[in-house]
Amino acid sequence: MRFTSYITIALTFVGATLALPVAKRSASDIESALSTIASDLVGLDSAAVAYPAGGSLIDALSIDIKVNSLGSDVSAATTAVKSVTSLSEADGQAILTAVQGYFSVASDIMQQLVTKKSGFTSLPIPGIEGIILQGIQSMADNFNALGSSLVAIAPADLQATANTILQAITPVFAPAIAAYSS
Repeated sequence: MRFTSYITIALTFVGATLALPVAKRSASDIESALSTIASDLVGLDSAAVAYPAGGSLIDALSIDIKVNSLGSDVSAATTAVKSVTSLSEADGQAILTAVQGYFSVASDIMQQLVTKKSGFTSLPIPGIEGIILQGIQSMADNFNALGSSLVAIAPADLQATANTILQAITPVFAPAIAAYSS
């Protein structure tokens, strides 16, 4: 009897939680999330540039932490985008411009990972190449999800720009994915 009471109470709380409305976000929430991503990218780029050619376990772990943080922040931005039904012309332009600004930094990060592959793979971590590949693929997937979400809410006259951004994401990550896949 007591167990049934606990189950009933637990199910009541779960039901009440699921019935809560999803918080709507605004364009400023998206812009804030994108600013966090920009900061994450700069930090990751700095760590990748500083990574020694001969490898360093501590530096590799730092990069891994930054990759995971970036992934979480891109996922949070995607959630923010998905909770907005549409954007004004000005907000859409500002947001798409911010995302376009990521490409040069992200490209540099991928180039650093390719250039310093031997430094990473020389570390005494079994399967390090696969771990790095998984991180790169996860970043690509997260950014593709963000891009797809932006296409869905972009104003009609910015749809072409949003689609161009979405199509440009995969080529940024492709060289590093190819390098760590072989």
